[in-house]
Amino acid sequence: MYRLKRIMKILYTIYILLVVSLISSLGAQNIIPSSLYAFDKYSVNSGYAGLNGSKVLSLNIREQWLGLEEAPKNYSISYTSPLYRFHGSVGAKISSLRSGIGKSVGLDLSYNYVYQSSFGLISFGMGTGIRNMKIDKNKIVTPTGFYSLGEINHNDPFIIDNLSHDVYIAKMSVFGVYYYNNIEFGIIFDKEINVSDKLGYERKDILRFNWQYIYSYTQDISFKAFGLIYTDFVLIQNDIGIVGLYKNNYLTGVNLRGYNNKTFDSVSFLIGGNINYKLRLVYSYDFTISGLRKVEDGTHEIKIIYNFGKKSIKRRLPPMINNPRL
Repeated sequence: MYRLKRIMKILYTIYILLVVSLISSLGAQNIIPSSLYAFDKYSVNSGYAGLNGSKVLSLNIREQWLGLEEAPKNYSISYTSPLYRFHGSVGAKISSLRSGIGKSVGLDLSYNYVYQSSFGLISFGMGTGIRNMKIDKNKIVTPTGFYSLGEINHNDPFIIDNLSHDVYIAKMSVFGVYYYNNIEFGIIFDKEINVSDKLGYERKDILRFNWQYIYSYTQDISFKAFGLIYTDFVLIQNDIGIVGLYKNNYLTGVNLRGYNNKTFDSVSFLIGGNINYKLRLVYSYDFTISGLRKVEDGTHEIKIIYNFGKKSIKRRLPPMINNPRL
């Protein structure tokens, strides 16, 4: 009876979290999506750096809407490491995005302080970053332009004045993570500043909220429910998902992404596992369920995570005392 009540309480908690996520789902395609954020949470919140006590290297490759010309392609690599002496962690991420006629490259750095209290683990800190954005203006076609015999003349002063130069976007972040008894919440606020002061590029302030709950059904089988809500204060995007894990080595599950409270964009099918005790591989295929499915062939995403392991604590041995046998 106690076990049944515990299961019902856990299911009710997950239900409330899912309802909150679904109500909040309004849509925001400006934010780069990821179906595998639950397996590398540093990608959505820098407060997760080093919380497992290990140095971690993560590579993410996402090719979206295959078959569609100039479809988005996003690549990123991140490295996080705990700082035992300072009770915190540091992280760095390099990312690249190609979408349509635009492309961007970014670098992010972060530091978080980890505090272990009697009511849970708290991680909080700040981060900064810079992103270079550019547009291939040669691929732009204007109604009054001239495009013949190899000549490209857009005949548009806006393009010449504002789209002919690189734009640099600086980012400042504040974040926090709370963890207790297999339940965790994270929040991060990113503020972007157009340091190039060029028109044609929107600056975005982004707020993210993520949650996760792990339930151990047996010693070998567990379930992980997770969600992510993020907004640019114009629209809201929401992800919710659940996976099953066997011996914490093999996993399979599903993730649902919605762009508004009446329709959903895609369903992602997840599968992965540990290659060895340090290397993990996770793959997702996004099946588009919006009207876009008529012109594209889905989305592939793969994440490779290498865990260097926890640092061994070196201890100085006491002096040896020879005790001759009598």
